[in-house]
Amino acid sequence: MEMSHFEEAYEYYQGQEDFTPRKDTFKKRVKTVYPILEEHARQQEVITYGELADQANTDERRYLSLVLGAITRMEHREGHPPLSALVVLAGARIPSNGFFELMEDLNIAGKYDANTDEELFEEIKRDVYAFWLTES
Repeated sequence: MEMSHFEEAYEYYQGQEDFTPRKDTFKKRVKTVYPILEEHARQQEVITYGELADQANTDERRYLSLVLGAITRMEHREGHPPLSALVVLAGARIPSNGFFELMEDLNIAGKYDANTDEELFEEIKRDVYAFWLTES
């Protein structure tokens, strides 16, 4: 993972009212979560928020969403599709509303011809899988 955009992502989230982790803790969490997502992309499978929280050893869903947001922002700066698309709600089997809001904020959603969140998810997921099939 390219960490050159970590500082920018950290600064973005640091400005949020309820963001409290220290920089080194947040960076460690990003470095923990990223390879989990990378492996799921290579295996062409999704992971639930709960499974990811267990594997990343955190039970703080809000904190995990910030880590996923930072990874998405970093990947976006590198021109890569958002790995966080692979993290889904257990019941719905699509990402949370926060994911789709971030896709709008980063102007990623507009690059796709999708009419629903489900369609957008499927198109982004396809791009994530294709990207990671070509990465060594």
